[in-house]
Amino acid sequence: FDTNEEIEAKARALAESMKNAKHCVVFTGAGVSTSAGIPDYRGPQGVWTLAAQGKSAQRTTELEKAVPTVTHMALKELVDRGIVKHVI
Repeated sequence: FDTNEEIEAKARALAESMKNAKHCVVFTGAGVSTSAGIPDYRGPQGVWTLAAQGKSAQRTTELEKAVPTVTHMALKELVDRGIVKHVI
């Protein structure tokens, strides 16, 4: 694993790259939402994976009651500031 110093250096380099980019696009994965209790779709216990097996996924949180994670809020802030142009 990286040391704290290595993580900080990488974070600074990423921030500088994002700041200087013309069009910064962020590609996310299911982990951004699964930590908020929203199930993924294609993982081993994913909604679509289980549906293909004739099973239904158990939800830990109703979609309407899900609360954005720190990652969701950080991405929104980056979009609001014009640093990130698109989130996929």
